[in-house]
Amino acid sequence: MYQGSRLIIAGLVLWQGWLLMGELSPSRASRRVAFLFAFLTAGFGFYEASIPPLRHASPGFYDLVYVESHALAGLLNAPHQALVLLGFAVYLRILLRLIRGGPGGWAVAGVGAAGSAMLSLIHPDKAVVVGLTTLTCLVWTWRARGLPGSTWLRGGVAVAGGIPYSIVLVAAYRDPRLAAIARVAGGQTGQQLHPDPLFYLLGFGIPGLLALSGAPFSRARLKRASPAEIAAWSMVAASVVVALIPSDLIEHRFEGVQLVLAAIAARRLVHRLLPRLWRSGWFRPVAAGRGLTGQPLRAIRSRAIGLVVAASMPTALAGVVLTTSGAVTGSRDYYLGQGEPEALAWLRARAGSGQVVAATPPAARFVAVYAGTRVAFGNPVYSPGYSSERRALVDFFLSPGYDRRAYLEQRRVDYLYFGPLEKAIAVFDPGRLPYLRRVFSDRGVTIYRVAGPTSL
Repeated sequence: MYQGSRLIIAGLVLWQGWLLMGELSPSRASRRVAFLFAFLTAGFGFYEASIPPLRHASPGFYDLVYVESHALAGLLNAPHQALVLLGFAVYLRILLRLIRGGPGGWAVAGVGAAGSAMLSLIHPDKAVVVGLTTLTCLVWTWRARGLPGSTWLRGGVAVAGGIPYSIVLVAAYRDPRLAAIARVAGGQTGQQLHPDPLFYLLGFGIPGLLALSGAPFSRARLKRASPAEIAAWSMVAASVVVALIPSDLIEHRFEGVQLVLAAIAARRLVHRLLPRLWRSGWFRPVAAGRGLTGQPLRAIRSRAIGLVVAASMPTALAGVVLTTSGAVTGSRDYYLGQGEPEALAWLRARAGSGQVVAATPPAARFVAVYAGTRVAFGNPVYSPGYSSERRALVDFFLSPGYDRRAYLEQRRVDYLYFGPLEKAIAVFDPGRLPYLRRVFSDRGVTIYRVAGPTSL
């Protein structure tokens, strides 16, 4: 059921993405290229990581560091990230219909309100992105060609869907305890703004550079921009503004912006840069030397576009290949090992939901889900003091002189889960520790009961 729902959401994202690219693109050719850019490409992170002369001290570019940097990774990673893409695609289509004066009127604005509400419930900062996008788009259109008052009202209705939950959050954060929890969660799931602009510029790769080359920096280009360009660049501008907010509570900076960058890049490539190339004085000699003379221009254009798209794909494809290979080879992050289903069943039958189990992070995820107990170290959002707790867990398993009994007692641990991964990295033998009593053992998995204050 879960995997089926993910496939349905992914299908909806691709469907709405295809429709959005059609509304943002002036031709069928640019629509197809935009769709490929949006869902099959990423940045230069793969090149930076795999070519030794390009490597440097930083951890890579945006497309390798954050999973929401390109749409394919978001679809593969988590349903809520796919829903963010779906929400943006639907909302942008609504916004385009509003500024173009299309049919639907208030019903269209209502659908936009539902889209903004969904985005605010998933990642609240996206309500700010939607609001700024709408405001920028309406003001830009009004200055360029005028807007009736009803369009302003409908735009306000579309934005209003994201306001209630934002107000609830602002009110809740006045409680210092809730604010502390939010800071812990935001500190683990939010992006810290990178000080180097190239981190993002090269992280969006060829589509990002193509889009930037067509940015409407002059007043004349601002005035002659089409509604599709106005909507797309409004979202880019809104995303940049929100990304620059110096707060740990801003989650997933630039998430979703790749959708509009792809459309802008495809329009720029197909209708501006390639036609200029065909008309350039040096193209004919090059074409003659490569045996291209006499071939249809459409075939040459298709080859050129194919090369650009292929050069933009390595990071996205690497993620697919690594995920698939991990599943095929039985990676520890995907499957339980021998003896582990029985061990988890034993815990579920004998350990209470309030009891605590210590294990490595991969095993802890399975323990929390299948055994129904608490874990000493788990999901970053639900682990206060995540960084210090991670360091303590590493020391517990890897530091020879570490006080392991103190670690277990301070966190009121009831059981130590010792499976294949724990055995591979631990520098100690739990069977020789007097405060650990073996209560389960089967095919390489052992569970120890912690004696002492934690079991009283």
